[in-house]
Amino acid sequence: MINSIQQFREEGLVNLQKVFDAYAKDPSKIAEMITGVTKEITKFGCDMIAEEWESYDKLLRSRCDLRRGWHIDDKVRVSKITTLGEVTYTKTIFKNTKTGNKKCLLDEILGMEPHARLTEDARDEIYRAIHSRRKTNVEAVFDKIIGVTEKSTKRNAVEASKAYILNNWSGIMTSLKSKNKNIQCSAEGHVSHIYADRMSSRPLGWSSVGVDKMARLRIYKKNGANAE
Repeated sequence: MINSIQQFREEGLVNLQKVFDAYAKDPSKIAEMITGVTKEITKFGCDMIAEEWESYDKLLRSRCDLRRGWHIDDKVRVSKITTLGEVTYTKTIFKNTKTGNKKCLLDEILGMEPHARLTEDARDEIYRAIHSRRKTNVEAVFDKIIGVTEKSTKRNAVEASKAYILNNWSGIMTSLKSKNKNIQCSAEGHVSHIYADRMSSRPLGWSSVGVDKMARLRIYKKNGANAE
């Protein structure tokens, strides 16, 4: 997280000072001040998360023992919507040396489906709102996520998801109230429609040995050693 911290010192703090300088000229503009502070702090948090995830990807690239049978094929830039904000980062696509299949091993470590739009925290917040059975709660959660999503394409996707849930509200509520487990599962189906793929918090086939190696490598790196 050194790079994101350094960037915040060089840019974030300067921007925050500008926010407070403007506020000092008119202390009645509390909303503008809060918005300015929130924007810089949110960006800092998202940058830290991105750098942390990219550090795991870097370890996968540099440590062949963590990815036996897989070699580096490509790199892609992706964005995930979290309750904090939109996190944009780079991840590596690996190719299986035997089958030729391609996948991102970082996704497995993070427990993310390859094309999931939302992270687990954002998804869970939506589910909690739905299970509260209050439409206003769902609207509030979606509005919060939309408010911290920068890219218009991502915002549009979340807005479409919000519309889908609200338009199917009666059916979802009927499913939740039913004592029939099969019908209850249809509520999950309604909600899952808003995601590109089924999302799971479980690592997809990542062995306990691999996870242990990652944990030890992370500690190794944090202690100042060179993981490469």
